[in-house]
Amino acid sequence: MLEKLGLKKNADGGYEHIHNKDNDSDPFDIYGHAIKSYFRMLITLVYILLFISILFIPVALMYKNGGAFENSGRTLSTYSMGNLGHSEANCIHQFIKQNDMTIGCEKGKISNIMYLGLMPKFDPEDEFEYDYCNDDIYHDRIRDCTAKVLDKRRLKMDWMTFCTGKQKCNLDFEDYVDQSNKEIVESCGLNESKVYVQFKCDY
Repeated sequence: MLEKLGLKKNADGGYEHIHNKDNDSDPFDIYGHAIKSYFRMLITLVYILLFISILFIPVALMYKNGGAFENSGRTLSTYSMGNLGHSEANCIHQFIKQNDMTIGCEKGKISNIMYLGLMPKFDPEDEFEYDYCNDDIYHDRIRDCTAKVLDKRRLKMDWMTFCTGKQKCNLDFEDYVDQSNKEIVESCGLNESKVYVQFKCDY
């Protein structure tokens, strides 16, 4: 029985391992099958992870071309998925009497318009903030002034023509505001009103 375990009694009454030339090739044989299986599994995992790493090289190169972390100083981050960037919501406001403005994305391309409307002259009693940039239907005053003076359809069409898919464009929102009706001009305070547009910067 002891010989099967690779042991023998020594002169002191203890036990010692029997040297077997067949075991010289693998020093872990004396520790049994469990230990040998454990190390074999570790070696297998190393090869698997190495293989996956090689397969990932084209993906890492694709991430590097994303450009979201360009000039950020984070070299290793450029090889991560974060370098592909993400859609970023932007809101711009232009006062009616302001000259045309440059619309653009620092990263990515301009999307179609998400929301737009006309922000009436500021009134402290208004329930909305003066930097409001959501759907005009949620506030009566914004909805009414938008419907009366802002040509939303033409603005959306020109936006799609001159801005969508580009990194920068120029539009003058005053061109889309009808200021012919003096009563409406007075009620909405167009001299101090502004047009707002919400869009995304798509990667």
